[in-house]
Amino acid sequence: MVPLGRGATTGKITRNKKAEPGTRQGNGWPEPYIKNLDLFYNLVDLLQDVAAKHKATVPQVVLAWLRDRPNVDSVVLAARNKEQLHENIASYNLKLTDEDISQITDLTALEPIYPLWHRAMNSYDRASNAEKVYLDAYNKLMNSKSQDI
Repeated sequence: MVPLGRGATTGKITRNKKAEPGTRQGNGWPEPYIKNLDLFYNLVDLLQDVAAKHKATVPQVVLAWLRDRPNVDSVVLAARNKEQLHENIASYNLKLTDEDISQITDLTALEPIYPLWHRAMNSYDRASNAEKVYLDAYNKLMNSKSQDI
């Protein structure tokens, strides 16, 4: 896993600001592939708002959120220079609020695919504690959507 999306989730790329030349994103190597640009830009907007609220940087918010995800044992930091390394290390001093975590998690929640939605709906009671964290999120997402068919 690449915690900062190979530079895509650093806050340096926004709706109104393209990637700078001399960077991975700005040199014609747009990796990772971004399937939904509206979702991506909404995420960057949210990350910037959370960062401003905490007087932190977007990378610090991303790393703090990832660090507190269920079943994440460690986050491997990578930096191009000493300043980025110090910024990334400082993320360990950032404590996001439950609201911050919920906003980011809800925005980035993946649509449950089969068999995950089936497991969440029909065999939750047989899931491990590690699985239940994700199955709870799937149930929350599915329950938030209209099922009037």
